[in-house]
Amino acid sequence: SAVFKAGVLGNYFVKLMKAPAKSKPMKTAADMNPNGSQLDVNILDRFAEQQQRLLELLNKARTVNLAKTKTSITISKMIKLRLGDTLRFVVAHNQRHILQGEKIE
Repeated sequence: SAVFKAGVLGNYFVKLMKAPAKSKPMKTAADMNPNGSQLDVNILDRFAEQQQRLLELLNKARTVNLAKTKTSITISKMIKLRLGDTLRFVVAHNQRHILQGEKIE
């Protein structure tokens, strides 16, 4: 299909991620929380590399059925999202990180 139709669960996760950080703070899993970590400028290089890889995956996704292809999520291997919803979530998640980075003084 030329138009992707989001799933109910996918929409829920994407909307949760898109919520402004002030109005809807999100708990970070302990193993994903960078608090107390030593971050340096290399983290920006890594993020840029990941963004390049995401662009490559988005281009590859043009040839895949985004509704029928399923992916597991990190919080539960039993929950599966449509690939299109997973990609939407990743983009919203990255946008949230960019907004967080812009707030750093």
